[in-house]
Formats: sequence, structure tokens, C-alpha cells
Amino acid sequence: MDKKKFILGRALMVGLDKQKFMKHCGITPATFDRRMKRPDTITLGELRVMANVADMTDDQIIQLVRAK
Repeated sequence: MDKKKFILGRALMVGLDKQKFMKHCGITPATFDRRMKRPDTITLGELRVMANVADMTDDQIIQLVRAK
């Protein structure tokens, strides 16, 4: 699974481009870009906010966490 594509795709599905998604998540552009380069570095708190903003289901969150 391409975690970056999944996260940004979910954001687009709820009508948020990358800039709006970052703003709604409260993540700075530098931190967001760093997290998208290495999605396994996303903190639990950041994931929680991203999941809520992008309206991810529990199954999608689990898949994102378990994917290699």
C-alpha cells in the first residue's frame, strides 16, 4: 500500500486538497512533507487527526497501520 497516496486520496475524497488538509490537521507544511516521505513516522496523535479530518473508517486506519 502506498500510504501517502492513500492519505492524500482520502483527503481529496472529502474535498480537501493538500494545503487545506494540512491546515485542517494543524500540521506545518515541512512536517507534513516529512511525514509523507516516511509515513511510518506519523505520530499517533497526527494519525488520529488525519483520520478524523479525512473521514477514515476504523478498517482503513487499521489497514494503514498494518501495511508495510
